[in-house]
Amino acid sequence: MRDDLEIQLVTECPNLYRDVNGNLQEPGTTWGIECLDGWFGILHDASLELERLIADIPEEHRADYRALRVKEKFGLLRIEMFYVSDEMLRIIDRAGEKSAVVCEVCGEVGELYGVGGWNYVACSNHMRTR
Repeated sequence: MRDDLEIQLVTECPNLYRDVNGNLQEPGTTWGIECLDGWFGILHDASLELERLIADIPEEHRADYRALRVKEKFGLLRIEMFYVSDEMLRIIDRAGEKSAVVCEVCGEVGELYGVGGWNYVACSNHMRTR
């Protein structure tokens, strides 16, 4: 994801992305945002919903509810968290479902493709460039 989009997410969702690029050598730290710009809208909406829920958690427990990694897996958007509530899990699952029909490259309507064991969602313009 472009740096400016990642900065926007981190700025608007400081609790969720408190350690977005943590030390990879330390257990429980984050790995960052590893998806393309086309899913920014889906990720942004889900992140704002998650941030609102985290803000309602008592201060002493809030730090546990944070994103560890955002990535594409099996062609879908995945948001991995250190701790997660049932409501947060529903938001994360819904974001993954939405990503199944959105081109990860440009954000247009896409479909799931599989090539050589690798799955990805792309529009007709980007299906050949992945």
